[in-house]
Amino acid sequence: MSQIAQFARFPAKPGRGADVVAALETALAAARGEAGTQVYAIHVQPDDADVVWMYELYESAQAQANHSSSEATAALRAAVGDLLDGSLTVSRGSIHAGFGLPGLE
Repeated sequence: MSQIAQFARFPAKPGRGADVVAALETALAAARGEAGTQVYAIHVQPDDADVVWMYELYESAQAQANHSSSEATAALRAAVGDLLDGSLTVSRGSIHAGFGLPGLE
């Protein structure tokens, strides 16, 4: 099984970055209990507090699919919809090398 990493970019409307972070913190609580969700980390872009990033790591493509189709993810998308200035973008990849993350030596 190959781990799946996911990177999501949330471009908030001016002054709404903290609201996006708050919505993501609610989703973080739900993700903590998901089987196969290994990392769920919220980041704020240092030079623009209205750009919020998520880094997620799943033990498999199925775990990532389960997360993406969950009620918590649907609620998150609804919560941030009016907060965004542009589209949420999501990119995925499989990990090939590194250290410091679950499953990497």
